[in-house]
Amino acid sequence: MIKMTETKKNPYEYLCHITRVNFYKRGLNYMSGVYYADGHPRQYMECFYKEGCTDMPVIIWIHGGAWDDEFLTASYRPEETLAKLAEAGFFIACLEYRLTRHAVLPACLEDCQMAVRFLREHAEKYHINPEKIGLWGESAGAHIACMVGSDYSGCKMQPVQCVVSFYCPSNLNTLVEDMNHEPGFVVNVLPSPKLEEEEITKILKEMSPVSYAHKQGLPPMLLFHGACDEVVSCNQSIEYAGRLRNAGNEAKLVIVPGQGHGFFSGSKYYDHVIDFFNQNLSE
Repeated sequence: MIKMTETKKNPYEYLCHITRVNFYKRGLNYMSGVYYADGHPRQYMECFYKEGCTDMPVIIWIHGGAWDDEFLTASYRPEETLAKLAEAGFFIACLEYRLTRHAVLPACLEDCQMAVRFLREHAEKYHINPEKIGLWGESAGAHIACMVGSDYSGCKMQPVQCVVSFYCPSNLNTLVEDMNHEPGFVVNVLPSPKLEEEEITKILKEMSPVSYAHKQGLPPMLLFHGACDEVVSCNQSIEYAGRLRNAGNEAKLVIVPGQGHGFFSGSKYYDHVIDFFNQNLSE
């Protein structure tokens, strides 16, 4: 029995330490407000890139925050790694999107799609390669990235070429079970807490990346998950990677020992991300 409440709990008790970068000293151009739509003030991107680069592959960074945390914004990002990618010739677009308090899912998924479409349509203006776009998200942002990368709607969505996921909640029904049937932040996915259990189960299934892992021809995915994650169990990524592989898709899984929910300690994990994007977007 799923016990629903009106309270929306936030799993983030604090922000992880983020090393900030002086973009100008690094020779990077920074654009603070690139709007990909005009329906809501949160439909914008913060972008940076190296001056003089052309035909740049694109990485869209998507922050987490349980789909509803107004304090986590596009500035919540692994900035040093993204700066290194920009220095190597990537165009970095940090996505802001509508929270569930503004519009229920799949609104944030649609926002990501609109951002991909916007960048493709303005490829010449921003000197980017419209055929080389990757997504990188953490937590709820990883959920958005994996859903969009999986063409969840079946409506010939804007394709992307690869996805990096940090601790993705990929099966929302089993995530509720992991929480002893307390919905916690998963309630943010629902249009209303006052739903019958059957309808809740249906919605959570439709909004779960694992429900689309059976599709063939999905973009390569690199999944990271902390072994000690108490917010989103690492079983979420283990199950997701297994389902993707069973369908013949490329899915690399990295379980990070001794670490929980939040940006990982250790440069080797971020070096792996850089290598993955180079392999799938630069070669």
